[in-house]
Amino acid sequence: METTVVIPAYEPDDRLQGYVQALYGAGFAEIVVVDDGSGPAYGPVFDAVRAVAGCVVLSYGENRGKGAALKTGFRYLLEQARRAGRPAPGAVTADCDGQHTVEDVLAVCRAMEKAPGALTLGCRNFGPGTPQRSAMGNRVVSGAMRLLYGIDLKDTQTGLRGIPGPLLEQVAGLPGQRYEYELNMLIWARQQVIPYQVVPIRTVYFENNAGSHYRTVVDSIPIVMRLLSGVVQYGAAAGLSAVVDVFLYCILVKLAFQNLSLGLRVLAAAAIARAVSSVFNYACNRRLPTAQNRAVAGTLWKYYCLWAVQLAASIGMTWALCALTAMDEMPAKLLVDLLLAVLSYQVQLHWVFAAPAAGAPAPRPGLPAWDGFGHLAKRVVSVVLGHWTYREEERLPDGPRVYVVHHQNLYGPVRAAAFLPQDVHVWALSVFTERQACFQQYYSYTFTQRFGWPRPLAFLASGALSLLVPRLMHGIGAVAVHRGGPEIRETMRQSAALLEQGESLAICPDVAYSDSGAAMGQTYNGFLMLEKYCFARTGQHVAFVPLHCSPSQKALVAGRPVYCVGGDGRPAVDKKARQSAAEALRAEHNRLAARCGDLAPQAAGDAPQNPAAAAG
Repeated sequence: METTVVIPAYEPDDRLQGYVQALYGAGFAEIVVVDDGSGPAYGPVFDAVRAVAGCVVLSYGENRGKGAALKTGFRYLLEQARRAGRPAPGAVTADCDGQHTVEDVLAVCRAMEKAPGALTLGCRNFGPGTPQRSAMGNRVVSGAMRLLYGIDLKDTQTGLRGIPGPLLEQVAGLPGQRYEYELNMLIWARQQVIPYQVVPIRTVYFENNAGSHYRTVVDSIPIVMRLLSGVVQYGAAAGLSAVVDVFLYCILVKLAFQNLSLGLRVLAAAAIARAVSSVFNYACNRRLPTAQNRAVAGTLWKYYCLWAVQLAASIGMTWALCALTAMDEMPAKLLVDLLLAVLSYQVQLHWVFAAPAAGAPAPRPGLPAWDGFGHLAKRVVSVVLGHWTYREEERLPDGPRVYVVHHQNLYGPVRAAAFLPQDVHVWALSVFTERQACFQQYYSYTFTQRFGWPRPLAFLASGALSLLVPRLMHGIGAVAVHRGGPEIRETMRQSAALLEQGESLAICPDVAYSDSGAAMGQTYNGFLMLEKYCFARTGQHVAFVPLHCSPSQKALVAGRPVYCVGGDGRPAVDKKARQSAAEALRAEHNRLAARCGDLAPQAAGDAPQNPAAAAG
């Protein structure tokens, strides 16, 4: 195996030798261990490690930090490659305490080798048993990275990463000496539009993570400074733009236009000052660390669309606030503009200066794909709904999956799309993917028949939603589902192609989709024909994974997968087999709901002992 494992080590215990031996035995020809100034007392540990076949130990006297140790290992690999006249190898980083299992290191290595242009991140789920300090710290940092940089990762501090050879030299030159270096790597990758892929790994802690060398205050300061650097620069740019605006306004209104009438003088001075300050602000913002696309041609028009909307909103909201609350104009203006500045930051992050979203492979022509609008909607929903976690009852197999979700009147699909670790393609009725059909669905049925609204009000609401909903479905890469007819074959074809590409689906097969109860009732089973379509394309079986959205735990819980496979190893998708598999999925979902405390155990029914074999 050409990939090298790089392990930064500071004051390791005796487990390091066994860990390195296990990595070598798994097929890694070279393991580089960097002694980050552990001191003479740990010499015997490193001597034992040095004696392991295929292992190189690099040492220096003083402790420099995890980032410095990683970069030392990377530079060693680059130098060795230069001397040998060969390309730099890929590197997988792992922690020295053995919390990254050999199986997970191998999984990250394999995923990295399949995607040589992307970072590969082994991410934990942080379920029960995670030390409170670790879970809380990661939750705070992940939330900040999502809000401030648009990086949607559940485990931003993971030490298990795959860095392909073509990226190694750039990664080795990034700033940061300690734990902030790993954040710098993620922020740099987003800015450079380098995609990342996530490999789920086990969450392992020894003795409540007592061996961690993380210093809560000292090591948190550079992390906090790095997290806030983008928004501080954004605020500074806004402040300087305001200074330019006011200064130029005063010059124009007092000197250049003093011979004009008062109204014309104020209007001309304000318009010119605001236009010049906006150019200054645009020039500053396109150089922020959050900006991916800095090309004037692709961003200028977006910026001024936002600028015009923000100006109109400032005027209208300030007037409304003063009229409704009798608030003074000055504090009302400050409050409104502060709110709009926060919203503007998010719009610039996810739309104005955003490049095509990282984190997913390039879609094939004609297939649904997530875009910037979809990711912006995902961020908004995640902020509104608060923090949700994802966990697996047991380790799921690698590769794409079909998550089977209880609809609950949109409760399930919204949370699946917003909080699953990877972007999933939701099955959506075709009427919601086409503007005219969407209008007819809302106007002729939803608002008039179901809700009983007056027709004028239903017309306005249907018109607004028919503009938003199809665009949202397009943005999140939804797969259009046609009820009956030959069009359903296109749904299956697109879904199988997405699975072949390595992407996952979320399907809500409920017959009573408006039922908001926790128990999944009767379901359709036609979606299980995906097994046949996918097997014909790839020769691989589809893992249908029950996914329960637990309101009590604010968690997505994935259960044991169900396969539609016969005894001969071929797809089993006849009517009886599909009914059996659908019942296994329903029972497993309700077992999860009962286990999470969202459903009484007697209401869950008896789940099969081995749902994975239910269809066989």
